[in-house]
Amino acid sequence: MELNPTWFNELARSRRSTFPDQFKANDPVADEIIEEILTNATWAPTHGKAEPWS
Repeated sequence: MELNPTWFNELARSRRSTFPDQFKANDPVADEIIEEILTNATWAPTHGKAEPWS
């Protein structure tokens, strides 16, 4: 993969935080989306490689 500063700038500037009050309890989330979120979460860095569940 070629490192492209423009791509990273776009990514960094387009990210956003999501807060619990933005969710609606009765809106279903497709299983595919949940699976993709969980897969992506496995790539997130850990804090000092501390994994308390290990």
